[in-house]
Amino acid sequence: MSRTKWCTGVLLSILCLSITMSINQSSKSLASDSHNISINHHNYPNDIYYTEFISINKDEDFLNYNITGLGTKDDPYIIENIVLDREEYNNGVAVRDTTKYFVIRNCTLKAWWSCIIIANVSEGTANIYNNTCFVWPPSLGSVGIGIVETNGAMIRNNNCTRERGYITFFEGTYGIFLQNSNNTIVVENICEKQDMHGIISNFSKNNLIERNYCILNSVGIDISYSTDDLVQYNQVEQNRFGILGFKSRFSIINNTANSNEEHGIGLQYCTLTNVTANNISFNGYRKGYGLYGNVADMCEFTYNQFINNTDYGLFLDRYSDNNTIHHNRFVYNKVGGESQALDHGKNNTWYDVNALEGNYWNDWDSRKPYPIIGGADAEDKYPLNESFQRISFSTRGAVMTVLVLSTISISLKKKKKKRA
Repeated sequence: MSRTKWCTGVLLSILCLSITMSINQSSKSLASDSHNISINHHNYPNDIYYTEFISINKDEDFLNYNITGLGTKDDPYIIENIVLDREEYNNGVAVRDTTKYFVIRNCTLKAWWSCIIIANVSEGTANIYNNTCFVWPPSLGSVGIGIVETNGAMIRNNNCTRERGYITFFEGTYGIFLQNSNNTIVVENICEKQDMHGIISNFSKNNLIERNYCILNSVGIDISYSTDDLVQYNQVEQNRFGILGFKSRFSIINNTANSNEEHGIGLQYCTLTNVTANNISFNGYRKGYGLYGNVADMCEFTYNQFINNTDYGLFLDRYSDNNTIHHNRFVYNKVGGESQALDHGKNNTWYDVNALEGNYWNDWDSRKPYPIIGGADAEDKYPLNESFQRISFSTRGAVMTVLVLSTISISLKKKKKKRA
């Protein structure tokens, strides 16, 4: 076995171990005592023999295959139309330690571990699109597309799925993973039926994860130990957990995180994270919340919709402090409860301090502060109506005022008639 392949094995072992460490730590306390995350993890062995259909370990290796192109930005090497419909290989297409531009497209791949693995290639040289990757049969942390120690890769319009119905002793599959990889664009992919994550960004930064569809995974999208990632316009549904963040600072904007078994969004040890304009609804039908913050500090939760979550729409635990929450819609969360949100933290502000505008609560029509249950004794001092306007007085008060004014008017008219 070549040294390069052995190094890749070690690298993948480190990858899976680091993912395991991050998510296992997250699983200990990402939910309250009765809502713990528990996910199994498996590592790659270091001494396994690799078999690969396309194995490129240096620039010259591109010439060993019937590949068109010159490897330049304008004329990249093209790896395309490969069909691997049996589990003959550990990896389908593997490219490592190269500087040339290349494209992998229109392939249908089945592999034991990685359908496509890219490791330590020059920045901006990898373009992977329109591929179908079957993790089949799932074993030992298999992945559809893996990007390791590679910056500026483009991953778009791929379908990464796990084929169900096979007996396996080791389970733990990933659709797309990014490890120590920055400035990656992950857009318009379908990641489904993975035992672990649809998409994970681990020890990375400045990645764009946009317009992906993640369904029926254990975790739809996971951002761990990463900074400045942007997760936006994704549809994350029917997973165990929708979007998770662990020890990261990033943005979650305009996503749909609906109908997940537990939390729609979960943040643990995340700071300065912006959660804006997301639809977070119908989550927690097994257990969990719309959005759960566990040691989430100095975050902003604004302009989101929390609708019909089985438990609280937004739950902040006792170590989630200095957060700002305003202009959200809370509709029919924890129906029958004392409030639709819970706050055990410190110094969380439930309104915009400049505009003096809070949130809309469908179970509240008073201009009095909306009480938020929890150890913080918090309240939304400036609740809004459905049009995000300040409630001037309650509907009940308005009705009473109209009745009183009508009675006075009728009485005055009668007096005038008697005088006449």
